[in-house]
Amino acid sequence: MKTNHKIFAELAATILLVVFGMSASFWTFSKISESTVVRKHTSAVVSGADNLFSDLKDAESGMRGYTVTGDENFLSQYLKVQAHIIEDLNKLRELTVIRAAEEHMDTLVPLVDRKMAHMARAIELRRANDLIAAQAIIAAGEGMRTMDLIRTEINSFIALEEKALQQHEAEFDAQLRLMFIILATASLCALLLIFSYSWSIYRETKQQLKDQVHRETQHLVAILQEKNLALESATAEAEK
Repeated sequence: MKTNHKIFAELAATILLVVFGMSASFWTFSKISESTVVRKHTSAVVSGADNLFSDLKDAESGMRGYTVTGDENFLSQYLKVQAHIIEDLNKLRELTVIRAAEEHMDTLVPLVDRKMAHMARAIELRRANDLIAAQAIIAAGEGMRTMDLIRTEINSFIALEEKALQQHEAEFDAQLRLMFIILATASLCALLLIFSYSWSIYRETKQQLKDQVHRETQHLVAILQEKNLALESATAEAEK
């Protein structure tokens, strides 16, 4: 009975370890999926910030080209990119979830508005054929200074997003290593329990066979003893 209880306990422990291994595998898969989502989100944020700055540079290039030459092609370039800048800014704000990065966004938005207003003013003057005033606005350097501030904010913004991703990756790697150790230990324990369970069954089966052989041997011995007694009785009777 004790052996049966031991076998049952070992089997139950093995089943629990298998269930734990499956749960750990599911956890690992979910963490990998989560890490993939985080990477995609960070990539989208960084790409959005890069697109915003690239569009601002294209808009500035179109503004300067139109102001200097009066060529409508430069103006078309500026107007086309102008709409994208607002979209880039709104999308970037929607994607931002880190508090420190949101603070950079709060600083970035008015800077972009200032830059857009500065370019719009230069174009307005050029349209009014006031070339000197338009060029004077550009020469004052306010637009360049604002652009430098925007570049600084965007670089800081991207650095925060990349740092957050690195921290997440480090935490993920640490959790994955810990889970690997746990799974390896659990697998070893499961193998030992399975071996112990198999060995217990083997011993139990072997003992049952021995008991059966012993019972049959005892039965044969009893039969032989009865036959010997009968033979002895018959011999004794014959001698009389």
